[in-house]
Amino acid sequence: MNVTLSDSNNWTHTFVGLDKFRDNGTEIVYRVNETEVINYTVNITGDNDGFIINNTHEINLINVTVVKVWNDGNNVSGKRPANVTVVLLADGESIRTVILNTYNNWTYTFVGLDKFKNNGTLINYSIDEVNVGVPGYTTVITNSTPYNWTVNNTYVPKVNKTANETKVFYHDFVLYNITITNIGTGIYNETLTIIDSLPYGLDYNKTVDITGARVIQEGIYDNVTRTVTWIITDIDPNVPAIIFVLVGTYDIGNLTNNVTLIGPNGFNDTVNATVEVVPRVDVSVVKTVDNPNHFVDDIVVWTITVSNAANGTNATNVVLNDTFPPAGFILVGYNATEGTTYDMSTGIWTIGDMANGTSVTLTITSVAKQNGTFTNHANVTCNDTEWNYDNNYDNATVVVVSFPINKTEDVNVTYYNSNITYNLTVSNIGAYTYTQNITVIDTLPEGFYYIRTIGVYNATVVSNATVNGNNVTWVITNIDPNTTAIIEIVVWAHALYTQYNNETVILRNGTNMTVGIPVTVVPIVDVSVVKTVDNSSHFVDDTVVWTIVVSNAANGTNATNVVLNDTFPPAGFILVGYNATEGTTYDMSTGIWTIGDMANGTSVTLTITSVAKAEGTFTNHANVTSNETEWNYENNYDNATVVVFDIPDINKTVNNTTPFYKEYVLYNITIINVGDVTYIETLTVEDSLPEGLEYIETVSITGAGIVQNATVDQTGQVVTWKITNITVDVPAIITVKARANVLGNLTNNATVIGPNGTNKTVNCTIDVQPLCDLAIFKSVNATSVYLNEFVEWTITVINYGPNTAKDVVVKDNVPVGLKVIRATPSVGTFNKNTGIWSIGDVENNTSVFLVLVTQAVKEGSIINVVVVNTTTNETNYTNNKANNTTVVKPICDVEITKVVNFEKVYIGENVIWTIKVKNNGPSTAKNVKVSDQLPKGLKVLGAKVTKGSFNMNTYEWTVGSLASGASATLKLTTKVVREGIITNPVSVNTTTKEHDYTNNKANDTTEAIPIVDLALNKYADKSVYHKGEEMHWTITVINYGPSTATGVVVTDVLPSGVKFIRFVASKGSYDASTGKWDIGELAKGESATIEIYCNVTAEVGTITNFASVTCNETDSNPDNNNDSATITVVNDQPPGPPKMHPTGNPVVMVVLSLLAIVGVTLRRKL
Repeated sequence: MNVTLSDSNNWTHTFVGLDKFRDNGTEIVYRVNETEVINYTVNITGDNDGFIINNTHEINLINVTVVKVWNDGNNVSGKRPANVTVVLLADGESIRTVILNTYNNWTYTFVGLDKFKNNGTLINYSIDEVNVGVPGYTTVITNSTPYNWTVNNTYVPKVNKTANETKVFYHDFVLYNITITNIGTGIYNETLTIIDSLPYGLDYNKTVDITGARVIQEGIYDNVTRTVTWIITDIDPNVPAIIFVLVGTYDIGNLTNNVTLIGPNGFNDTVNATVEVVPRVDVSVVKTVDNPNHFVDDIVVWTITVSNAANGTNATNVVLNDTFPPAGFILVGYNATEGTTYDMSTGIWTIGDMANGTSVTLTITSVAKQNGTFTNHANVTCNDTEWNYDNNYDNATVVVVSFPINKTEDVNVTYYNSNITYNLTVSNIGAYTYTQNITVIDTLPEGFYYIRTIGVYNATVVSNATVNGNNVTWVITNIDPNTTAIIEIVVWAHALYTQYNNETVILRNGTNMTVGIPVTVVPIVDVSVVKTVDNSSHFVDDTVVWTIVVSNAANGTNATNVVLNDTFPPAGFILVGYNATEGTTYDMSTGIWTIGDMANGTSVTLTITSVAKAEGTFTNHANVTSNETEWNYENNYDNATVVVFDIPDINKTVNNTTPFYKEYVLYNITIINVGDVTYIETLTVEDSLPEGLEYIETVSITGAGIVQNATVDQTGQVVTWKITNITVDVPAIITVKARANVLGNLTNNATVIGPNGTNKTVNCTIDVQPLCDLAIFKSVNATSVYLNEFVEWTITVINYGPNTAKDVVVKDNVPVGLKVIRATPSVGTFNKNTGIWSIGDVENNTSVFLVLVTQAVKEGSIINVVVVNTTTNETNYTNNKANNTTVVKPICDVEITKVVNFEKVYIGENVIWTIKVKNNGPSTAKNVKVSDQLPKGLKVLGAKVTKGSFNMNTYEWTVGSLASGASATLKLTTKVVREGIITNPVSVNTTTKEHDYTNNKANDTTEAIPIVDLALNKYADKSVYHKGEEMHWTITVINYGPSTATGVVVTDVLPSGVKFIRFVASKGSYDASTGKWDIGELAKGESATIEIYCNVTAEVGTITNFASVTCNETDSNPDNNNDSATITVVNDQPPGPPKMHPTGNPVVMVVLSLLAIVGVTLRRKL
């Protein structure tokens, strides 16, 4: 509670009707606090019987000091004033002034100032100064603390800056005058620093002069900060010091130049001067060449750029003169900026007008045609005056060199058919590496043939020797300066007499140079032999024909006593016959063919016929000789080789080496031609099938001609084909379909037979596998159960054959939520840990089963999957897996209990009902709700739940979900408002099915006993009486309840000193002889009052009258059942009431807060 104290309530307040106890029965301790009272301290004393608040006023005073400081070189100017007026301000308002001078040592302290305003906020003090009124002084006011101030006055001469011109051309000079004026009466002898800060575009040139001062430091320029610094002193009064500074203008526009004067104690003053820099024309030319070094036939590009400076004005009638091409160059073309024209005949490039900041370009393309050093000049002009003519001219120089070439040979006379080595050279006499392509062509005379390039030296080969008729061409590049590239080649001389060989070098633009060299070729004998065979590949028993031709070259001389030696036949052949040119003889026993003399340009022939009898590679050699020396012995020998192959090979494969019983297989019988020509003879192929392997059909024959298709013998086990024309690398394949009718290994033989009975046999084996078809089924005895109930699954396995299923195993993936209780298999064993049912073998057309009993331990839809496997292959795997489903529904058992903390209570007291809900079932109970049928006589004060929420209006406790084994508690605090036996029932329900509903209700009982609180108050009509006066005692009894009080009796035995006269009672009667006031019943809140009138019989002294009240019921607070009143009997008249006198500075208003703390006894009277 809050209350405001003031004069109107005599700074006093009483809090009445406060609770003594909290709802939990603990006592309340009260205290008071006061809000802050500015500039007052507070001290609160007292307890629950009453509190006293003492406020004491605080007074705070401060002093403010001001000091005047002169920074003027002990009044060097003579202008310091005699007096200065300083103003003291409080929160910006002037409150006091003081005059500072030498008499008070330029300092003063304002004393006894209030620190705070009346509302308690801090006062902000400051100092100001009336203007001293003396030119050249500046004022700076500072404070080290809020109450200590300093006024600084500083004298510094005045500074000014002017320029000799305010408007200048770009690249002109400006003369600045920096003027420092001493306005005092004496020489200014302090040190002054002058700093001139030059903006970009103004460059310091020099300090021209300094007058009117003594120079301590000449101007020093810092090119980083772009500042010039001077230090001067000793300036006479009214005679200014002047610094003359010369600067150059290198930017366009308004350029502001600042100068700063720094005096003693760091005072500074900055002034500036501005000049306008206007632009001026500046046209320039730059001429370049793409490379300062070129070779003859190079393309040379000259670039001429004419610019008009950005910081200039527009240029008019701009013309460039460039006489081109210089001697030794051919003009190829040019390209000029649009809007300009170039006259090739005069070399004049007419550009016209150019805006400032623009450029135009002329590129001239030429071809260097002779060696030498060439310089090309260019000069640009315009109609306007320029500030820079140095850049109106430029030139570019190029050095051009040629390529000397040469050709040499190792001999100048040689024999016919001999080799000659030539060196083709190209020399780079230039200053840098030649990186263009050079084409070198060697033109051979008729009868000369290029053999090879030995090497290319001192150059990079772009394209090696390319032969086109008599021309051999190379493309080379990258010839270093002062280096000769050499191409070394070999040529075969196949022409007689003197022949010329020319070398031509062609540069990239067609310039060419040619050099030639002669050689003499003389004739010589050359006999040769050529031996051939009719076919390089044959098979055994083929006829093979060999041919030998001997020749004497036409460009040689006659040969004598020509003989050929040919030892024949080689091993593996039989000689059949031969045929030789007429006039020559062949000896079959020795293999010598006697030819005799041969004129140049003639030939003879020998043919030998043989039969191949063995496979292999056979080479037959022939060698010819004569009496003369020959120029070529390499062609005096020759040979011929033939490869003889065996009959074709055979191979047999099967598409499936482990077929199942009664399954079809495909055999491939492959006939492979081992030669390198087509085999054209007829081959017989036989396939011998074992018992149990049934021939079905010939699927196909590929890679051969069919002479006879499949024929089957009487047994049905031998199949025969005849084929021919088997090509190289493409085997003949006979594909045969058969069926496996027995289990186990079956070997099948295949044979190929040649035309003369030669044969080859191969085989192929299959292992026929058994086959079955297992099917599995799973059923369940209940499609839905409650949690923890039992479920029975039946698993059945059937083998539909045709063979026995081996090592049969069933895997039951018992899902989470099922617990295996027992398993009963018809055969085999079941492992509860792994879920594996080991069955063993299952014969054809038999079945086995397993009964599996499980317990549902998890809610939800449970799918139980089972899989069967066997080591025997199956015809159908789709039926090896089965499943079935049962739905496990939740079930719970919600139990409720209710306990009250007191079996008997007084009416008006609080009782706590503890309601506990517990789920004893296996599943979560959902949507749990508890309903408390609160009876009359109870009033809900509060509820505390460990889970969910409680509705104070409907008394319904919404618990929500309650897991298995979980519990929740509600503590319901109620107040007993009615007497008697009170039974409080409660019930619980859930949307989840329960297996026990008998424990869903509970109750407990408490008995409410009546209780009252009678309070008695007694007082006299006044406190002082005289003997003989009539007085009366007033007694009031009130029942604070909560029950009706019965048999209420007040005992008030009158004391001596007074005599009973009469009574007036609002209820009941009073017996003065016993002092009993019999009231009877008092309902809650009802009160009764009695006035007992007496006569004062005592002379003097104090008289105390005691009274007490009792009733039939328990009184909750007997402390207030008694009271007394005291009067004083005097024998004189009483004085009048005293007059109140104000003390101190009264507080306008005090706000009190009443706070409660548990644990201390509270009396009702405060």
